[in-house]
Amino acid sequence: MATQTYIWLDNLLYLEELAKRGQSGYTALYYDSLADKAGGLLKERLVEATTDVGSYWYTAWTAAGRPELK
Repeated sequence: MATQTYIWLDNLLYLEELAKRGQSGYTALYYDSLADKAGGLLKERLVEATTDVGSYWYTAWTAAGRPELK
């Protein structure tokens, strides 16, 4: 999972740089621009992360002998 995410780092940093151009700081315009530029990539990564986290929890639960959930 970490290596799959790391390959997107350069792209994300570039999109962040584009969003910051012409901005004096981290304003609402910056965040709106970043969402427009990188929103699809971030959404895709978050969707994949939910599956990964669920798999980790299930694996840990199974490795613990499937204790009863209370």
